[in-house]
Amino acid sequence: MQKYLEDIQDYLKSKPGYSIDVFDFETNQRYYNKLTIDRLKSEFESFADLIDHLNMTFNTTVIGIQRFKPNGSSNRRFGTTTQLKINRKDHTDLPKERMVSEAVKGAPNNEHISAPAVSEQPPAPYQMQPPSPFGMGSAFGMSMPDVMNLHTKSSKYDDLKEEHRELKEKNRKLEREKDELSLEIRQLKIDNQLAEKLKELALKEQALKDKPAIDPSVFNRLIDAAENVGATVMANKNGSAPGMAAPDSNEGLSQNKQDLIFVVKSDKVSDEMARELALIAVGFTQNAEFTTAVRKSIQDYKINELV
Repeated sequence: MQKYLEDIQDYLKSKPGYSIDVFDFETNQRYYNKLTIDRLKSEFESFADLIDHLNMTFNTTVIGIQRFKPNGSSNRRFGTTTQLKINRKDHTDLPKERMVSEAVKGAPNNEHISAPAVSEQPPAPYQMQPPSPFGMGSAFGMSMPDVMNLHTKSSKYDDLKEEHRELKEKNRKLEREKDELSLEIRQLKIDNQLAEKLKELALKEQALKDKPAIDPSVFNRLIDAAENVGATVMANKNGSAPGMAAPDSNEGLSQNKQDLIFVVKSDKVSDEMARELALIAVGFTQNAEFTTAVRKSIQDYKINELV
């Protein structure tokens, strides 16, 4: 039985905040609520001394012990209530004598194990009877160490169950954190892809800004044919354009438009050049910035001097 009392004290010392309720199991009279190891040590030498105190102070035969564990700002029950049955003796003759007959977890309230027969000589204080586990008598042949070992294993089983519950809760929290991190990673990937697309568009936009309005190759081809085109224009003005088809009726057109028609009809102007000239004309009518860029290019390349 001393081993059981030590187990209770070890439970209180195992973790901060662990506590027990100590009460009369039959009347529910409360002796100590949420008793911690600090309070126990401040009033008694050990838990066994506390039981001695209750045995001598109160008229009780069954002491109830309920363990508690911290649960946030409150406490929650841990395990089942343990009954500590005590056979009291005459306090006049033996002021500190008691007999602890059984410590059985969850035993029925009306169960009672009688003490062994008392001889003419008074029994020694704190004499203990061999307990009968679970109120089934001694038919199982279990010795006192066997019973205490069984009780210790039962307490450890409760501890392991509680640790298992706590680990499951921690695992659930970790799973939730994992899901949240997965969502965050997916969002970061989406943001990264969007940033890459924006960067690509910005580079393309910058490249378009840096690119000349007119492809230099167009001007190169025009310059290569400038001498012939210039000669064609001058010949058109003089009324004789070599290599030109028979003149069409261009009445009502300005001289510049007539010169352009003669230039396009020239054998020196390819179909590709004619298309590019047409695109330049469209650009002039649709885009002011394009018009400004072309005119600047004409000045930069001194095209006017070739005609």
